[in-house]
Parts: sequence; structure tokens; C-alpha cells
Amino acid sequence: MVAFDLLLLDISRFTTDLPVSSRGTAFVLVEDTGSDELAVVGLPRDQRYDTPAAIREALLFTPPETAVADTAATLPPAAGHSHPAMSAAVSAWAKAGKPETAFRFQAAGEPWWGGFHSYLLGTNTFRIGVVVPEQDFLGDVIRQRNITLVVSLVALAVALAMALAMARTYGRPLESLADSSRRIRGLDLDEHAAVESTLAEITQLAEAQQQMLSTLQSFAKYVPMEVVRELLRRGEVAQIGGTSESLTILFTDISGFTTIAEALGPEALTDHMADYFHEALTVLERHEATVDKLIGDAIVAFWGAPRPDAAHADHALAAVLEIQRQLAACNARWRQQGLPELHTRFGLATGRVIVGNVGARSRLSYTVLGDTVNLAARLEGINKFYGTDVLVSEEVRQTVTTPLDWRLVDLVAVKGKRQGKRIYEPLGPVGQTDRRRLDFARRYELAWAVYQNRQFGEALAMIETLQQDWPDDVSLTRLRQICAEYQQHPPPDDWDGVARMATK
Repeated sequence: MVAFDLLLLDISRFTTDLPVSSRGTAFVLVEDTGSDELAVVGLPRDQRYDTPAAIREALLFTPPETAVADTAATLPPAAGHSHPAMSAAVSAWAKAGKPETAFRFQAAGEPWWGGFHSYLLGTNTFRIGVVVPEQDFLGDVIRQRNITLVVSLVALAVALAMALAMARTYGRPLESLADSSRRIRGLDLDEHAAVESTLAEITQLAEAQQQMLSTLQSFAKYVPMEVVRELLRRGEVAQIGGTSESLTILFTDISGFTTIAEALGPEALTDHMADYFHEALTVLERHEATVDKLIGDAIVAFWGAPRPDAAHADHALAAVLEIQRQLAACNARWRQQGLPELHTRFGLATGRVIVGNVGARSRLSYTVLGDTVNLAARLEGINKFYGTDVLVSEEVRQTVTTPLDWRLVDLVAVKGKRQGKRIYEPLGPVGQTDRRRLDFARRYELAWAVYQNRQFGEALAMIETLQQDWPDDVSLTRLRQICAEYQQHPPPDDWDGVARMATK
């Protein structure tokens, strides 16, 4: 100070005006040789020192405008100074061992960086200090970060808007196509919602999928879809082979169909049969039947395969009784339309059969084989000999758990068999059968039991009495003729009471 003849006021004017950073400042300190205490020679930048008078007052020197060399000047101590950053920097620097390198410290609750450089002038050591808040160093970085953040948010918003637009354009149609594909894979062949898109590729894919669905819908009309679904569920490929299972088999046939077909033209017959099959097949599907095939006017179906069904006999009989009720209503409608009525006969049999894929490697049919199948077909055919619409085997009667009223019709050996089986006619659910019909069934069974006991005359008298109320019953007429013949010409001693059918 003495060497350069500088004024304290000029030094402080320089340091208070020095723009180190937006909030940083520089200052000059002098070290007291005797005590190592630091005094302020050049004040830090502060709004309190914006006038010469304020600087003079802060430096406390007497008289005014006296050089530093004037021994009357009194300098303020740096430690505990009212400028918090400078005071904190001096304390931190002293604690750190007065390093000549930059150091970090805390002031006013935030991090700062400071540094001191020493100059020896005569016997006095001067310390030029600089302190800058860390935030000033990072200002540009923070600004860049904020700009980057804003740009990123804007880009994200734009990307989100584009993604939503793309989702509407691509995502929704593709999701609909994927859902339709899953339904088709599960053989859900009901009509699917149309997929609409402005993209040519998606439109082409939707059209191809719709064509595939239409093809499968057509294919499903020719095969039992339950069989295909079961194969898909098991993950198997259809191949020749079968298993032995206990099933209930159904055969149906329309009475007098040949005459009906001759009376109607081909188109009218086709339309009439389409209506008939629709009604019957709808009921069968509702009762979980597997429709094997349609043969002319006949339907072959079974219960218990490919999906196991412990109540297959109950479901089969329930289906038959419902078809009868449905066809009664249809016949009334067809009669009003001038169309011939379609009276259907049913044969039901329960027992073990071979069920599986039969045919060649290039063409398979999922069907059933065995005596039980033949029996069901025979029972359907012999309805005409007893004037009945439904005949079931003894095994069906024993297997069904639903409470029903029955009529024992006869002991029959169908064509190709020697041993007889009891056959029954289901009358309807218990409590719902017409009393007069139920009374007929019980009286018929009693006359039949007398006939089986070789009491032909007594049986004949009972039948004639019953015919007074039921003169048109075919089963009564048949049993009366047999009793009358056996009364005149008794059967041999080994007669077993079995009615042996030489035809279907």
C-alpha cells in the first residue's frame, strides 16, 4: 500500500465494482504480522457500499482521505464481518490451514467456492480473496438443463399425441384383428365386428380374416365342431383310432318320408327339410349332443363323447322329448302353410361303443360303432310295429335318473340278435303325464305280463276291454293278434316270449 501510494477508498471502489459473477465478489485483506488477524482493506461488493461515504464509514479510517500509511487509520477485522460470504470464507480458509488452492464452504445455507492469493509488500502480507456461490458456476448448466427438460417435455407430449393417433390408426384395428384371431382359434365362429381402418395393409388383413371366418363357418356346417374343439383343447391332430366308451346313441327317421318327398318338388322339399333340421338340431345342440351325421331325413347323434358326460342318458332323453314338443308346434304351423306334417320316430340305446375317428388317412369321420349303435337304429325302425314315436332300450331306462313315467312295450330281439331286451316308451315327467294315458300304460303292462305267463285267453280278454277305450292303438292290435293266434295254436314249451324282428 505504501509502495504504490494507493488510497483505501480507491481499493474498495475497485473491489466493490469488480463483477466476479452475478453474486460473487472480490476483496482485499491485510494480515497483522503480530497477531495473524486479517483486516479488510478492500471491501467486497455489496449494495451497502455503493457510495464513497458508505465505503469510508465501513473502513473506519480517520481523518478522511488519509493514505493507508497513515497510522491513524483503523481497519475493520475480516472475521465476523457483516458480509456473510466473506466472513464465512475467512473462517473456512483458516480452518483448512490457509490453502493456496480453491476450497468449498457454506454461507447463508448454500455452498460457495473461495480462494486466496497472498502478496508480500514490505512487512505486510496482503490477501486477495474471491468468493463465488456454487450456483453461479452451474447457472449455464442449470439453464441448459431446464431448456433440455422443457424440450424433452414438449417432445414427450408430441410423441404421446402421435402415439395416441397411431394407436387409433394402427393399434385399435390390430387389437380387433388379434381378438378375432383368438376367437377363431377357439372356433368361436359367430359373426365378428367389422374392422375398419384407413390403412390398406390392415384392410387387406381384415378382409383375409373375414374370408377365413366365412370358410370356417361353411366348414362347421359339415363336421361336429365339438369334436374339433376337443382336439384343439387336447392339442391333438385327428388320426384314425377310437376308444371304448359308454354312450347314449340316437337315431331318428321321418315316417312316410318317401311319400312326402314325391309330393313336393325338390326346392320345396329342401326348404321344408331345412326348417325341420333347424328345429331338431337346435334342440340337440342345446342338450349337448354330438351330431354324427345326417342321412337323408335321418339324424344320428350321441352323448358322452368327445366331451365326457356322466348324465348322457338324461340329456339324450330330455332332447328327444323337447324335439317332440317342438315338432308338434311346427306341424301345426306347417299344416296351416299347406305343407305336409313331419312325424318323427326316435330310437335310443345306451351301452359301450367304439367312438373315434374312422376312415382313411385322407378322410376321417368321428363316429360310433358297435351293437349299441345297431340297437338304437333297430329301435327307431320298430316304432312302426308298435305305433310308437319313441322307443328306448332297457339300459336307457335303467341309466336315466330323471323321474319319468314309462310304458314297458315288449321283449324284443332285433334283427341279428337271439336274446331279447325289454323296450320302453317314455311318457313324460312324473306328475305331468295325462292320467288317461298313464292308466292305459298300466293296463297294457298288466295284459302283457299275463301274455308272457302264457295265459293267452285271459290276456286277450284284457286287451279287448282296453281296446274299447283305445281302438286305434297299434301295440294293442299287435298284441291281440298274437294272443289270438297263440290261443288257437299255443307256442312250443321253450317259448321265451321274445318278439323276434326279422326286419329293421
